[in-house]
This record gives sequence, structure tokens and C-alpha cells, in this order.
Amino acid sequence: MEPKTYLQILEYLKTVVVEGGNQFKNADRNHLNIREKTGRRDIATHYDEAVQEFLVRSISSFLPQSVFVTEESENDFRNAIEGEYCFFIDPIDGTSNFSTDYHFSCVSVGMASKGELVLGVVYNPYLDELFYASKGNGAYLNGTPLQVDPALPLEKALVGFGTCPYNRELTEETFNFSKAVYLRCNDLRRSGSSALDLCYVAASRLGLFYELSLFPWDYAAAAVIVSEAGGIISTTEGGPFSLQKKSPILAGPKKAYEEFLSVRKEFLSAR
Repeated sequence: MEPKTYLQILEYLKTVVVEGGNQFKNADRNHLNIREKTGRRDIATHYDEAVQEFLVRSISSFLPQSVFVTEESENDFRNAIEGEYCFFIDPIDGTSNFSTDYHFSCVSVGMASKGELVLGVVYNPYLDELFYASKGNGAYLNGTPLQVDPALPLEKALVGFGTCPYNRELTEETFNFSKAVYLRCNDLRRSGSSALDLCYVAASRLGLFYELSLFPWDYAAAAVIVSEAGGIISTTEGGPFSLQKKSPILAGPKKAYEEFLSVRKEFLSAR
């Protein structure tokens, strides 16, 4: 059998990610089977598990060499840097939104090869919006190319942020720092799906996004999409993010990104 190219894998991922998204879009809301994982803010539903199982099974049948880092499973994070075809799967990014029928959730699947992110697919079934990218081939929304404005200043940026709901020790820093950002930007938005927020940066719907703690499956797919749209993605201090553990994440076009780093440095120096 001929080895699959990245573009062949991307085309397959687009198909199964859309199918996975439609599974939870059409959920029987009387049978979500909501359960707490680490606390009342960290939940999973029957559909998180079902969509993840579907994606893992489908990708494995298409690419038997696949290894996985997934939200609803125990993980060996060595796969993130050792696997030739390592898939980062968040079956429903925005589970809290999904659990209350708040239509801002997505399926997120990214692929890394030997620790380098090369493919990303994110799908919001409620809006039928498919974001995707492959390294070196650009980023797209439903076939339309995406490109950020590198000259967008922070003062004109609509900034998305996350509140680290599973890391309560970061609550005070998150909200104190968000005030500092709010005073410098156009306005703030909190959506409940970091993967979609990052894609919205790529689509120039948001001028910037940050959160002080995210898992790799939250940002792996969207990181490729942001980068291929000409944006910058890093930690909130400007360093490389990790595929093996939680990272603070910042993404945006060049000018707003650099101005955010100045705000962050000023905030940390004053603490």
C-alpha cells in the first residue's frame, strides 16, 4: 500500500470530523449522560465519548500506524513527539456549551509528525463551518482562504480569552490580567471553546486570543490553522508551547501579538 500524503490524510479528516460534529449536533438531549470528571466544571457526556470513539476507530482504519492523544482517555504524551502520525482529538471542545444547548462547540483534530504539527481540522456543526489547514498549504474556512492582518493593533482588536475553569488557582491572575488587556483592546469575548476562538483569530473575527492553561488537544489543530493564516501562536510569554502538557496559549497577528506581550510583561513585573 502506498503511504498516505498529508493532503490525503487532510481530506479524510475533513470527512470524519464533519460526521463526528453532526453526531453531537443531532444529539438526543434527554440522554446526554453528563458526568463530572475532576469537578463540576469539568464534565463529559455520552457524546464526548461516542464521537471520540468514532474518530479513533475511523482514523485507525484509514491509517493503521496512528497513535492518539485524546481528551477522554488516559494518554501517553510520548506519542506527541515520537509518533509519525499522532492525532490530538477533542471530540467536543466546548462540552459545557453543548451540555446546555449553547451552540458554540466543535470537533477538533490535529496531527503531528515526530513532534511537528502538520494538519488541523476544526468543525462547528451548528454553523456548518469547517476550518482546516496543512503545513505549507494555507488555512481555509469552507474552501475560502484565511489571512490575518499583521498590522492590526491591539487597541482595535476584539480579544477572546479563556477563564481556566479547571485551574481555579489561576482565577485571580486570569481576571486581574484580563482587566489590563481590556483597558488596552477594543473589547473582550469569552466563548467557551478555545479551538473555535483560535480559528476565529485565523478568520480575523477575533484580533487575539489567550488563555493561561490549555491542554494540547485544545489547541493542536487550531495552531496549524492560525499559523497557516499568517498568525503567531505561542505561550502567553512568547515562548514555544508544548504538545506534552498544558500550556498558556496566545495567538494573533503580528502587531497585536507583540503589543499583548508588552502588556503581559508589564503586568507580571508589577505583581
